[in-house]
Amino acid sequence: MNIQKWTESRVVQWGVLIVSAAFALALFIWLAYRIDFEANWFAVDWKMKWPLMQGGRVQWSGDLSNPPWTVIFFLPLGFLPQRVGWAVMAFVTAAALVLAVPQSQTRKGKYVALILAAILSFPALRNYADGNIDGLLLLGLLLLIEGYRREKPIVLGLGILLATIKPQAVLLLVVILPLYLIQSKPASFYLKAGAFALAAAVVSFLLMNPRGWLEAVFGVTQRTYGIALSALLIPLNAPPAILWLLRAAIILITLAVAYFGDRTLTGP
Repeated sequence: MNIQKWTESRVVQWGVLIVSAAFALALFIWLAYRIDFEANWFAVDWKMKWPLMQGGRVQWSGDLSNPPWTVIFFLPLGFLPQRVGWAVMAFVTAAALVLAVPQSQTRKGKYVALILAAILSFPALRNYADGNIDGLLLLGLLLLIEGYRREKPIVLGLGILLATIKPQAVLLLVVILPLYLIQSKPASFYLKAGAFALAAAVVSFLLMNPRGWLEAVFGVTQRTYGIALSALLIPLNAPPAILWLLRAAIILITLAVAYFGDRTLTGP
């Protein structure tokens, strides 16, 4: 009887989850068609990326130079109408934010409040509006943490592949993760995860016009705006050597903090 009640409860939970997700996706699609994004700055990032993968054919450029092993995760959206693809990406971002909120078994009100705070925060709204792909990066981080904690090599490998969709955003994590794995996990675990990620990356690289991608990556000029370290140093007319010294210092400090910290990847 208890097993039957538990099964019924799980079915109800999954039913509510599926209906809620379908409603949220439909809402994003409805909003995408209600907004005249051709006449304003809505979907500014998506309007640059979608034409470069329309119909599932990748055209590498400065606007689409993400690693090939990450592009395969959002390339299917090139088969959808531009507005629908934008809506799906916004939905993925919202879903990733919901999954990132720690679940509370006792304080449901706090859990719901945290979800609302996450999906309605200014950074989240900005990502929805711009059509950014940061939601996939967050999903990659969640998979990486799950694979690391439960020692699932395929899950960890998928997380590594997806999290590197924006290498500049996870550079320090890429530096720390091998240190954590070597110090706290069995060699068989991280070697399997690494082999899976490496194999997937190499195959994707070879199949998706590697020369075009390399030309796009090395053709990107140094960023002169935003919060990138290089952009911040431009007004100071700092020599390139200062930039490289600062980068090295950041990496070394990160390694030191990681070495003396814990090995959970889950916060305090």
